Amino acid sequence: GNVSYTIVTAAAISADLAYNGMNPADVSVVNNNTDSGKYIFVTNTTRNGSFGGSLTADAACNGDSAKPRAGTYRAIIGHASFPVLSDPGPPAAYDEVAERDLFTDWVLQGNTRYYRGADSRLVGTTSVLGALPNTLVNSLHSSAVSYWTGLSSGASISTSCNASSIYPSSLGPTWASASSGRNGRVGDGASTSTTSISAGTQPCNVSLALLCAEQ
Repeated sequence: GNVSYTIVTAAAISADLAYNGMNPADVSVVNNNTDSGKYIFVTNTTRNGSFGGSLTADAACNGDSAKPRAGTYRAIIGHASFPVLSDPGPPAAYDEVAERDLFTDWVLQGNTRYYRGADSRLVGTTSVLGALPNTLVNSLHSSAVSYWTGLSSGASISTSCNASSIYPSSLGPTWASASSGRNGRVGDGASTSTTSISAGTQPCNVSLALLCAEQ
């Protein structure tokens, strides 16, 4: 946003007695924000791994109290649709339809500056594909908060709190399990590396925040 500041002057030091010791008045200035960048924020509300997928996560982003300004936000989260039966005979085989990763329905825009929602600090500028840089200017959050991502460090679909072990075991309804025996991939809010998106996994019964991007 616009930032107000003051230019503070000191008394002049000069051999010319007409100027020596003169102290001009300080100057108040406003640095106007003309940047067309967008915000990323971490939700205040947390939820376990059974929140129901990316569309539900998007709604959570738009209704969260941490939303930095009016507008539409979507969750930075990996999600796969319900598997589609492709082989009617046993053994059953399923096709995963990836809904949200770097190459399908991605939520970060290309060549765009993104700022941290809590304090407007620059996070980084995305690539033409909408990928965050491997090293961020500032972390996505001011503390080591964890949030669900379901994404690998390359922002492709990863572990996403599957509801069941349907063949193959990586498939099944995603973000539909609150089981302590299943895991979902998470990001680290204090990281400035790729672990900001993919820092490991947490059991799906744990309640964590979501990561949201302005559209």
